[in-house]
Amino acid sequence: MEKTNTPRPVGRPRGPNHTITHRHVAFVAGILAGKTQKKAAQDAGFFAQTATKLMRNPLVIEELARQRQIVRARTGYDAEAMMNELDAAITHAKETENAGAYVKAIELKGKLHGLLIERVDQRQVAAFSINISGIDDQPIALPAPAEPLKLLADERLEGLFDE
Repeated sequence: MEKTNTPRPVGRPRGPNHTITHRHVAFVAGILAGKTQKKAAQDAGFFAQTATKLMRNPLVIEELARQRQIVRARTGYDAEAMMNELDAAITHAKETENAGAYVKAIELKGKLHGLLIERVDQRQVAAFSINISGIDDQPIALPAPAEPLKLLADERLEGLFDE
């Protein structure tokens, strides 16, 4: 039999049966317990870097769906029950004229329907400076965001905020 050098998907068991392993089950349990993907992968004995690949593994996807179905069956709480609660919350927010609660309930309803997707911008910003008019013509340079921010003591600002 000739060997091939094709990469094997992370976490996929070897052999013809392709069954889920105890490490996969431990990873799924970690995800369901609220752990981050990386932490769940580490706790299950995988490298943290493989967490994203594990989440795409068909065996893990199937086990997650199966476990979530069990939780829904035990609790009786599903998307329909959540939608009913959100409708009640919206009605209550309207009656009490609570605009903040109304907006939040509408936002959650949109997310539940898949209409709103949160995206986090994680771009790094270069160093910047602040120039306060009337104090000095020299701006105060702040460190780049990648470094820990420290309060900069500057004698030019002493007494500025004293009453």
